[in-house]
Amino acid sequence: MSFQTNYSAGVRPFLMSSHIEYRFPRSLGYLRDVLFTHSRFLLILQGKIIRFKSLLAGKGLLPNLWKMIDERGVDFEPFKESVELTETLMKKIKDRAGGIPVAAFAVDPIEPYLSQFKEIFRKTGIDFIDEIPYTVMREESLGEKLRLTDNAHWNEEGHQLVGITLSQALQRLDLNQTQR
Repeated sequence: MSFQTNYSAGVRPFLMSSHIEYRFPRSLGYLRDVLFTHSRFLLILQGKIIRFKSLLAGKGLLPNLWKMIDERGVDFEPFKESVELTETLMKKIKDRAGGIPVAAFAVDPIEPYLSQFKEIFRKTGIDFIDEIPYTVMREESLGEKLRLTDNAHWNEEGHQLVGITLSQALQRLDLNQTQR
């Protein structure tokens, strides 16, 4: 299974100690945003550069984070940090939800990400619905076209299948109770 690049140079949320701060993920991000707002040419050029860099990384000509994680596993320091940060964010979500039930699911069953997600949700008391990626994969193996042409995002039929699967899973979890 291959990863698709879904990168935007725009503002993103970052957890800074105890609060969320919205900022650009890279240096000069603000300048890029201003330029792209006023130049369609630069915006299109940026998209082409990102796709080209992704292609080079996929061929091993540029550093590839996914490959580094595959090679070094869960002990790869940037991966460990991202797992810790994700757990912190999930705790915040669960706490802010109060008595409202929270459930999560994965889109793809790729390791080591899936097992780390499952562990994070177990630790934080968030119900995890694990059948989504397997249902999508099963239907795709039967010839169903469930993704857009980028081969990463679901199309209308994919969303419908996932929605039905989620609805059934949520009913089984009986999340209608107000306190857990």
